[in-house]
Amino acid sequence: MATVEVSAYADFIRPDGKEKVTGAGRYTADLTLTGMAHAAFRYSDHAHAKIRRLDTERARRLPGVVAVITQDDVPDVRFGGFVQDRTLFAKDVVRFEGEIVAAVAALTPEAAREAARRIEVEYEPLPIVNDFEAATEPGAPLVGGEAPPAPTAKPKPAAKPAAQQTAAATPAAAAPSKYVVQVGSKKNQTDALASFADMQQKYPSLLANYRPIVQKADLGAKGTWYRLRIGPIADKTAANKLCGQLKSQGLPDCLVMAQ
Repeated sequence: MATVEVSAYADFIRPDGKEKVTGAGRYTADLTLTGMAHAAFRYSDHAHAKIRRLDTERARRLPGVVAVITQDDVPDVRFGGFVQDRTLFAKDVVRFEGEIVAAVAALTPEAAREAARRIEVEYEPLPIVNDFEAATEPGAPLVGGEAPPAPTAKPKPAAKPAAQQTAAATPAAAAPSKYVVQVGSKKNQTDALASFADMQQKYPSLLANYRPIVQKADLGAKGTWYRLRIGPIADKTAANKLCGQLKSQGLPDCLVMAQ
């Protein structure tokens, strides 16, 4: 006969659960402050093309426009997961349809969208690659441009005499021996300890072997707060596991830290 295991925390209710499932919860995108501008972007409508001309003058003259930004207005910093070949905005070449060419900030969403529409871009289409096999053919265009040069090996320094090596040797920095999981902050130490006691009652199997560690933190204009941490934990893997278990039980702010 099949059995069904019921979690000890089946009756746990997330404090923010109702707001999220009803659509009433607020996220970063819902944040509004006095004086905020509205943004819109001009996207590439070519999969691969040279940018022959990029004119933002008509967009800048539109009433209500605060700023129009292209790659010429920002640092030429490149980024990417494996190959750092992308810039914040397209520069000289667009490499996929929808790549951002320019951005607009305006006082209203309508003005921002209209200004983005008024940005004039002239392209020279370039060959595109639509499948893996075509990409491996000799002479196929490189989506990311020229491949970066391979790193050159640095010459090894000449070996030091044994006596000098012994004198120059320094012990490597030791890895942290203990870890803690930070789960929040309170205005006073009593509340921090009470918060841990409540958590122990809710999650006895998770926290039975740990104790509260309260650290005083002076946050300047925000005053003094007391950070509640759980530990000590012998290794980082166990600390990450505990943090993940607490997050799954509705504590999204937990953070693993070296003690």
